[in-house]
Amino acid sequence: LIHVFDGLNPALVPPIVAVDRRLEGGLAKDTVVSNNRLGSKELTEHLLGHGHTRIALLLGLSKVSVAAERLAGYEEALRQQGLPIDDQLICHVPLTMAGGRAAVQTLLSLGAPPTAIYATNNFLAAGAMSALRERGIKVPEQMALVSFDDIEMAAAIDPFLTVMAQDAYTMGVTAMEMLHERLCDRGPATERQVVFQPRLIIRRSCGCRLPA
Repeated sequence: LIHVFDGLNPALVPPIVAVDRRLEGGLAKDTVVSNNRLGSKELTEHLLGHGHTRIALLLGLSKVSVAAERLAGYEEALRQQGLPIDDQLICHVPLTMAGGRAAVQTLLSLGAPPTAIYATNNFLAAGAMSALRERGIKVPEQMALVSFDDIEMAAAIDPFLTVMAQDAYTMGVTAMEMLHERLCDRGPATERQVVFQPRLIIRRSCGCRLPA
């Protein structure tokens, strides 16, 4: 998107509201995002609270704002506990089930594999679950697994996924309202940024023993 409008007079660029990521180059007049860094930090802290010290992270390219912020939250949580950042446990992969499967296969081949996996989206989590099942590794008994974002699949996978949920519906409505204002020339001259707070939903995949 940046390359499409690169070099154009800003007055000729149509209104853009960025959702779930920040755009470089001043393209987006408004931005609607989750607090990815805080959510990622809290999700990592939840695993640390279970006693895990080797937590693998599955995420996309760090040049994308969402991935960079979730990586930063993960690293912050580890540093606050005095734990090192192990690059072998940080997997930059395509945000697909295949990417999640491949990452977990690599992680399990390490001399000191992780005891917990944090997938930054549900497709990665589903791929991770598939790879663990192929190896006969039980979740959460032998490997904890959590994911950022919550969709129906997260509550359908067995064991149910512990997630950091975004309010995707409200984010979408807010973005459309802001875009409509821009199209009608009613928005303010300054850029606006709306940040939603994600919410931890505890299910079974992290190792928490919830009542049936």
